[in-house]
Amino acid sequence: MMLNFLLRSLFPVVAVALLAKVAESQKVAVDNRVSSTPSPVYPTINFQVLNVDHVFLRQESPESSRNSSLKAQTQTFLITGNVAGLLQPAVNSSCGPLSVDAPIPPDLLLGGRRILPVILVRKVRSSSPVVKILFHMPTENDITVGQQRMGSEDENGGKNAGAKAKDRAHCVTAYAFWETREVRGACLVLPGGFCVAQLRPEVAWFSSSSRSGSSSKEAGRTEGIKGLQGNPVEVYFQSRRDRTGQCTPQDSLQRVGVGRGRDSGGSGTPMRRIGSVNLLKTLPGNPTYFRLRLGGALVIQTSSKPLKATDIATFYVFLASTSTLETFTLRATVRAGLSFSAARPSDSALWDTAVETARGAAPSTVSVVCQRKAVFTAKRGLLEVLQLDFVPKDVSEQAESQTVSWRLELPGNVKDVGIIRIYTTQKDYVGLAPLVMNTDILNTAVLTGETVSVPLRTLAVEADGSVTDVTNYTSCRSTEQDVLKVSERCEYAYVNGKETKGRSRVMLNFTFGFLTAQLEMSVWMPRLPLLIDVADPELSQIKGWRVPVITGTRRSTWDSDEEEEMRKSRGCMLQYQHSSLRVLTPFIAQTGAEAPPDPLTGGEPVEYFLGPDWQVDVTNLVRSSLKVAHPEVARVQGGVVLQGRAVGTTTIQVLSPLTSSVLAERSIRVVDDKVSVTELGVQLVSGLSLSLQLSAGSNGAIVATATTREMITQLKQELAAVDVTHNSIGQAFGAPKGHAGPGPPG
Repeated sequence: MMLNFLLRSLFPVVAVALLAKVAESQKVAVDNRVSSTPSPVYPTINFQVLNVDHVFLRQESPESSRNSSLKAQTQTFLITGNVAGLLQPAVNSSCGPLSVDAPIPPDLLLGGRRILPVILVRKVRSSSPVVKILFHMPTENDITVGQQRMGSEDENGGKNAGAKAKDRAHCVTAYAFWETREVRGACLVLPGGFCVAQLRPEVAWFSSSSRSGSSSKEAGRTEGIKGLQGNPVEVYFQSRRDRTGQCTPQDSLQRVGVGRGRDSGGSGTPMRRIGSVNLLKTLPGNPTYFRLRLGGALVIQTSSKPLKATDIATFYVFLASTSTLETFTLRATVRAGLSFSAARPSDSALWDTAVETARGAAPSTVSVVCQRKAVFTAKRGLLEVLQLDFVPKDVSEQAESQTVSWRLELPGNVKDVGIIRIYTTQKDYVGLAPLVMNTDILNTAVLTGETVSVPLRTLAVEADGSVTDVTNYTSCRSTEQDVLKVSERCEYAYVNGKETKGRSRVMLNFTFGFLTAQLEMSVWMPRLPLLIDVADPELSQIKGWRVPVITGTRRSTWDSDEEEEMRKSRGCMLQYQHSSLRVLTPFIAQTGAEAPPDPLTGGEPVEYFLGPDWQVDVTNLVRSSLKVAHPEVARVQGGVVLQGRAVGTTTIQVLSPLTSSVLAERSIRVVDDKVSVTELGVQLVSGLSLSLQLSAGSNGAIVATATTREMITQLKQELAAVDVTHNSIGQAFGAPKGHAGPGPPG
C-alpha cells in the first residue's frame, strides 16, 4: 500500500529498515523464480486547482503514456468558469508532506483568448461598403465574477497604469478574403479597452458574378440566389504587441508568421477566424426603408435611420397608379415620444387635403382626408400623394422604440390598420457587440444537477468607436432552447441539466432598439454511458495481511499501547487489494441538420470537445453519485479508491441526481485467490517544484508539471520516503486517499 511519511535526523535508520524489507521480498521472488529486478517507484503527486471552476483532462495518445516518471508528473486541466471571489486562482501540488502552490497567471486564465473579436454588421451593402470589427482586450477583471464597468479607471496611479497599459498594447490586423483577393485594416487596443478595425472591400466584391461563372440556366439561377444573399466573405485577424503606437496592418510575410516587424516586437499571434459577412449590391445612395401596405393600394414609407433630437421623421404616402380610389381618410396615432409637425400634398394639382389634429389628447391622432382632383397620367407604379412630418421629443441616450399606428378608412366602411416602428436615440450607434469570455460550455449540469452559466455583456458601438454597456436594455433569445438558454436580462447563458443534446453551433440573437446581433456558441454534452475506469476490476486477498477490526468510532492501530491479548480478543479482518477509480467521458456535440448522417451508425454526426483523443475526468463531479450495489463486497473510499471487503460480485453505478437513471455501470469481483507481498521500493523526495503552461495539443487547456528533487541541499532538511508494495502477480496495490491527479502506473 502507498505510504507517505516524514524523515528527519532518523532518515538513515528508517531507510535501512525499509531496504531490509526489500531484501526479504527479493529473496521470496528468487525462490518463486520471479525476476528480482526492483520495479520503479513512482512518487504519488496530487494536483488540486483552487478558487476557479475547472475539469481535469486525459489524452489518449503516446505522449500521455509518458506522463509519469521517477521525477516529473503532469496533469492537464481546463478552466471552465470565472474566478470565484477575490482569491487568486492557483494550482497545488503535493507529495506526502511536501506541498507547493503556483498562481495561475492571467494569460493562462484567459486560455489564450488575448483578443476578443466581434463583427458589428453581418450584411454590408455597397452603398456603405465598410466591414467593421470590434476588438476587446480582456484583463483580470473580465475573468472575475461580476461585470466590468466601461471606461472606468482608478485615478490613483493613473499615469503609471496608463504607461503600463500602453506597454501591453496590441496592434490588431483584420483581414477579409473573397476568392483570391484580400483587404485588411488595423487598430490599436489597450488592455481592458476596445478598438474598431474597418475593412473596405472593392466594388467588384459586391458583384454577383464569379470567376467560375457559367452560361447555363442553372448557373444563372444560382447567381440570382447568390445576388439576393450576397457574396460571402471570410474575416480573420491576428495581433502583435506594439509599444510605438504606430499600428499599421501586417504585411503578407508577417501574416504567415515568418516575418518580424521593425517595431512590432515579433510576428504576433497565429491568424484566427472571426466569421463571415455577406456583401449585398445596392443602388448608390439608396437608403433602407420601413414600408406598410394598407387597403391593397396604399403604401406608407419612411427611412429606417434612427432619429436624433434635431431630426424630422417624414412619412411618404403612395397610391398605385392603377387605383381608382377617389377619396380616403388616413389617421396616424403617436404617443409621447413623437409629435405631429406638418402634412402637405405632394402635388396640389392632383389632390386636395384636409388635416385635423386632436389637441391635448394622449396619445395624439392626426387625420388627413384626401380627395382626388384630376386623373393620373403618369406611367404605372407608385405615385406619391402625401407627406407627413413628425418630430421626436425627450430623446434619451438609449435607443427607444416609437410606434406610429395607421388607420385607413375607405368609402363603404372599409377599414385597414397597421403600425410602423421607428427609433430615437442621442447617439450615432453603428453596431451591437455581444461579448463572452468563452464560447464553449461543458454541460456538466446533467451530471451534478447544478446550473452551469457563462456571463454575457452586450455593447452598443458608436461611429467613433466608443462603446456603451447596454446589457440590461437588451432583449435576447436562444435559437435552440432545448440546448442553451439565456437569462431574462441577457446577463448570462446557461444550461440546467434538462438538456438532451449538445450542439456545435447555437446562435443567440440580441436586439437593442434598431440594432441586432448574433453570438455563436457551442454546448458540449458528456457521452453516455460514462466510463468507469478501474485499474483492476478483480481484487484479491493479500496473503498474510490482516487489519484490526473497527470497534465503535475508533480503530485499533498496531503502534498503539494496547496489549497484544486485547488486540487478539478483538480480532482482525482480511485485507483485500485496493484499486484506483476514475470516471471519464468525452464531451460531444451534434454538428447540425445540414451535415450528412454518419455512414457507419446512420445517426447524426458529432464533434468531440478538444478532439476524439481527449476525455474529461468527471470523478470529482459524480463522487456523491457513485453507488456500490453490495457494500459488504466492496466500497468506494473518497470517490477515487475501490476497496475489496469480502468475496463476491457487485457493480459500481453512477446515478443521475436529476432522474436517478444509471449514467454508468461497472462490474467488480472480489476473489479468494491470494497474492503475496514480493517487493517494497523506496523513493526519496527532498523537494517539489511546479510549473504551468498552455497545452500545445488543445485550445485553452493548461498543463501543470510537478518535478521532485532527491538531493539534500541543507542540514536537517526534511525528506519524504514513498513506499510502494508489489504483489506476486506484478501489480502495485493500495492507493492513497483523496488522489486528485495522476498516480503510479499499474
